[in-house]
Amino acid sequence: MVRQESLAPRYQESQEFVTHNMEKIITMVYPTNIENVWKQSLPLLIPAINLHNTHSAEDVYKACMCGNAQLWIQWTDKVEAAVITEFVSYPKSLWFRLWLAGALKGSEILWDKFWETLSEFAKKNNCKGIEDCGREGWIHYAPKNTKTFSMRRVVI
Repeated sequence: MVRQESLAPRYQESQEFVTHNMEKIITMVYPTNIENVWKQSLPLLIPAINLHNTHSAEDVYKACMCGNAQLWIQWTDKVEAAVITEFVSYPKSLWFRLWLAGALKGSEILWDKFWETLSEFAKKNNCKGIEDCGREGWIHYAPKNTKTFSMRRVVI
């Protein structure tokens, strides 16, 4: 068995990155708690994992468990949306990449709150900006105003 070591920079962990909106909570799930929500999160992420075809579901799980990627969820009494992020280190700057995302059909997803929470987390971790990679259809969920923080989009 190959042990996957974390190559990611150690990020700032804080309860500051929990957003409450009435009964909906948007939060990063720390590795110690991922197992508790993974069975609900994975079906939401499978279409994106299959689209990218660069990683298996097990690869994504291991990356989250060792800190190379982060799992974010919107939670009520169940997982309504799941987002996988990662830090990307370039020679001149550190960026925060929104890598995979998915949502439960019929749920009201607070994408603006997701972006606000992810942006604050990225700023706190000294990132230059956020990279959003995915299908063209997901672009309309991205914030319209990014004047205060850099944003790059990679369309697949």
